[in-house]
Amino acid sequence: AVWELDLANLSITRSEGFDQLFGYPEGEKTWDVHSLLAMFMPEDKNKLKGLLDKIRPDQNFDFQGSIRTKDGVIKWINFQGRAERTQDGRERIRCTLYDITRDKLAEREKDDFISIASHELKTPLTALKGSLQLLDRIKHAPNEKLPVFLDQASKSMGKVTVLVDELLNASRMANGQLQLKKTKFNLSKAIDD
Repeated sequence: AVWELDLANLSITRSEGFDQLFGYPEGEKTWDVHSLLAMFMPEDKNKLKGLLDKIRPDQNFDFQGSIRTKDGVIKWINFQGRAERTQDGRERIRCTLYDITRDKLAEREKDDFISIASHELKTPLTALKGSLQLLDRIKHAPNEKLPVFLDQASKSMGKVTVLVDELLNASRMANGQLQLKKTKFNLSKAIDD
């Protein structure tokens, strides 16, 4: 949908799709900035209000937030627009409005999958690592190949653990919880590996 907010009287002019996206038949509702903000979930309402309060002519903006439609359905929407001053000196914001609910749900499902897969893999890998450590203690038994196999298994275990940690980090990054842990390492050994 396309819409325009008049910054002087806070009225909204819109295309047909605007009303439909919010769950209203075309022309049933009179829109202004207050009725628009009332559709948003509380946290997103405050963010959008802050954005609209601060915007000045010639500024672009991109905002994503969740709304509750007239029927109580929760949707994610994206506003993209630009504030401008018309030739007659009127200030307005011209915007497009997109329903991004499918994208957000797909993103959430991907994050949930990564989180669940990581945790499900981590448990048996931890048990395997413990077993390898126990076997490592007895690797000086008469079998000559036992130490070679144990070293190889340990290296493989290390690689799998790194992959699982990277999956967990992808999930943490998506949730804004990734923490940087700096370590020193041998660059030539990393290149050889």
